Amino acid sequence: MVIIIEGGGLNMTVSIRLGGPTKITAKESLYLSFSYDPNLVSIVKTLPKRWYHGDSKEWEVPATDFHLVKKGLKRYSFTYANTSEKELEKRHQTLFVAPKSCKTTPYPYQIEGIQFGLKHDAFLLGDEPGLGKTLQVIQLASFRKKEINRCLIICGINGLKYNWLDEIARHSTETAKIIGSRINRKGKLVEGTTKERLADLENLSDDFFLITNIETLRNDDIRDKLSFLIKKKEIGMVAIDEAHAIKNGRSKQGKAIRWLHPKYKIAMTGTPLINKPVDLYNMMNWLGAISYHKETYHDFKHRYCYVDRFGSIIGYKNKKELANRLQAIMIRRKKDEVLGLPEKIYSTSYVELTGEQLSLYEKTKKGILERFDQKGKKEDEKKIENPLELINRLRQLTTYPQTFHPTLTSNAKSARVLEIVEEKIENGEKVIIFSHWKEPVLHLRSLLYSYQPAIVTGDSPTSSRQVEVKKFQENDSCHVIIGTIDTLGTGYTLTKAQTVIFLDNPWTSAKKTQAEDRAHRIGTDSSINIITMIAKNTIDEKIAHLLEEKAQLAHDIVDSEKDEQIIGKLDEEKIKWLLS
Repeated sequence: MVIIIEGGGLNMTVSIRLGGPTKITAKESLYLSFSYDPNLVSIVKTLPKRWYHGDSKEWEVPATDFHLVKKGLKRYSFTYANTSEKELEKRHQTLFVAPKSCKTTPYPYQIEGIQFGLKHDAFLLGDEPGLGKTLQVIQLASFRKKEINRCLIICGINGLKYNWLDEIARHSTETAKIIGSRINRKGKLVEGTTKERLADLENLSDDFFLITNIETLRNDDIRDKLSFLIKKKEIGMVAIDEAHAIKNGRSKQGKAIRWLHPKYKIAMTGTPLINKPVDLYNMMNWLGAISYHKETYHDFKHRYCYVDRFGSIIGYKNKKELANRLQAIMIRRKKDEVLGLPEKIYSTSYVELTGEQLSLYEKTKKGILERFDQKGKKEDEKKIENPLELINRLRQLTTYPQTFHPTLTSNAKSARVLEIVEEKIENGEKVIIFSHWKEPVLHLRSLLYSYQPAIVTGDSPTSSRQVEVKKFQENDSCHVIIGTIDTLGTGYTLTKAQTVIFLDNPWTSAKKTQAEDRAHRIGTDSSINIITMIAKNTIDEKIAHLLEEKAQLAHDIVDSEKDEQIIGKLDEEKIKWLLS
């Protein structure tokens, strides 16, 4: 089949027909659109749903993404008249005029995201981590400046406030302020108290971007004041970064967000579904995709989850339907679609526990199993601890047993990590090391002291976290950055690394993907080695298996439309399987 594109504009109606070319009438725009022949439906279905206009049976495709159309129709030949694919990209960027305050020229797919936002009052920006969601929101807010007065940025993770300050300064000439922040006597920017935050909201500065963290909304006075400012139209846009932080609609912050109803709402997260379908309810409700009065949380839960007689989730259903509902309010691009990034290379580094560490592990596992066996005995009920805490204790023993036994000398994972790091640094590489817990992070800092490691944990002052990241990115003598997955694994850019090491796995695949994508994002110029440490014949292997299950669930709902499958919850039976 031959497709001929004529004219100088970017929006050409391309009639795809079997058996020959059709002439095209060009229109000046930013999109390339085409209708399809019924015989090509199976091929066209491979294209992203965000391009589909079901009422007209047309697909409206950004000109810069026409290569994806070609990929879907790869068995046909294409010819162009008066233009070329490269010319389409060039014109696309030329026709896009960014606000004067913007310093950075966006990538073509970012232009698509900005234009999508200009057409939607509320939406989910679900691009994979590393695709520059921050830049898109900054430019989108700037486009609407006269209409919105101010844009409020709510960070799902506390330390991201400083990251937003840096990003706004790098990409824009607009001013920004962290609500309540002050410059101390030493000239350093420090977080303010609740009283100072309220004072800032009572006497609004002229700063266009106001930045705060989600925990701030737990204070009723701050929540009420922000709601009041939104009603007065002093704040016309709210963007929530790492929006999965509002997944619990019964939490203080989850409830508070539902008080904020500006004209424009943006939820930002590269991992919309962290663990289970009900995690989407509160975010979709805030965006207006769910009406609480028509569909309660209980309704949503029973529609998309199998629930036992105690109300516990035991599996998932209607995933395709939920995927369609999510895609209706979401624009999501994957890195392999829009960026020619180097590949991720995954590997597992197995270690064997020996001596004291192995003996301690087996003794602890035996004790946990005995507690489960005694659970039915009334006299022993008070001795039963939270099962998940017991499981985590066992996991910690494979990573850093000294947490519970400081005099222990052996640590199989630490010894192996030292070998890997030394080898990588000798080859001129930089390394990121993640752990779920802060104790092994602090331990490795002392072991790797000669490499001047940077460190970021939940205990690190929020104002210093970006300093540590900058040290790793810009200081050639700093070869390693070590951090906890929950803190360092979200929101930061660590593209100087060529190797990422996980001392242990988090409980969700989404957190792991977020963490590894600190290195695999815009600016990455070499392949990234992702190494996961696993203690052989321990609970580590079972956790890795659970992560694969959860990754499949997230893929089914967010990125795909595969057939239904049930994934069980982490109940007592599964816990015993973990210990087997």
